[in-house]
Amino acid sequence: MASHFTENQYQKDRLLEFTRPEYIDELYDYTARPRRSILEVLQEFDSVKIPWQWAAAVLPELRGRQFSIAGGGQLKTDNAGHTSFELLVAIVKYKTVIKKIREGVCTRYLANLSPGSHLQVSLQKGGLGLKTINLTKPLVLIGPGTGVAPIRSIIWERLQLAESQSRAEDSEHLALEVSGVGKMLLIFGCRSEAADFFFRDEWASIRNKLPLEVQAAFSRDQVHKVYVQDVVRAQRSEIFRLLHDLEGTVFVCGSSGKMPAAVRVALTDVFQSCSAMNEEQAQGYLAQMERSGRYKQETWG
Repeated sequence: MASHFTENQYQKDRLLEFTRPEYIDELYDYTARPRRSILEVLQEFDSVKIPWQWAAAVLPELRGRQFSIAGGGQLKTDNAGHTSFELLVAIVKYKTVIKKIREGVCTRYLANLSPGSHLQVSLQKGGLGLKTINLTKPLVLIGPGTGVAPIRSIIWERLQLAESQSRAEDSEHLALEVSGVGKMLLIFGCRSEAADFFFRDEWASIRNKLPLEVQAAFSRDQVHKVYVQDVVRAQRSEIFRLLHDLEGTVFVCGSSGKMPAAVRVALTDVFQSCSAMNEEQAQGYLAQMERSGRYKQETWG
């Protein structure tokens, strides 16, 4: 489209080259690899003059940014009794192959806000569909990076349920046999334990009240990469016990890239290695879990 709005023959020819199949690699190297913005392209091809009517019709609008709420249970209300929302936001800032610094539009905005600032937000129902029955049976929680945000809300919901049941039983302890709350296995992944092990101290505190086990994968802390799907395979016996024998639920949250598919393959391997299931039967068992609400996923791009 841009080539139609320039009289500069060199720039016109260069733009037309990008439309040809034999130049697909050059197009990728120019646009996707360095993540060039539309504004940067127009600045480089400065002879292009796109009429505003075309720009309004063709150029994509900036989409609203969505974040999963990271607080549940008691965290949903502040000390004054007001509704409270907590978010886990990773600030996007990196340098591209062409040495340009890239920053996230929304995260840069949030990072520069002063305490007490007012924001306009909207709420949208999540895809996890958490039910009370999910909080009374074992859980396998898989959430690398900021994917741990909705999982944290689930853990706090379970803590609140355990405390309310404990009060009903007039007990001072949140023991498993009193609260009726099953074990939670949290599998968390990040690049470095020192840099981005979110909520580490909080998990240690919650373990004193609930049966919570945390297994972490730090992909960059050793020579070989370790991801959440590797931890799933390493914990196969316990995961099989929680999901198959005790009919627990698995929650998978995080990036919609390769992770969800890799985790599903790993779970298929778990059911195969710990039972007489073949690959087709293991996949069928996971599909049945999904249909019955015992395999839940919330991922984003």
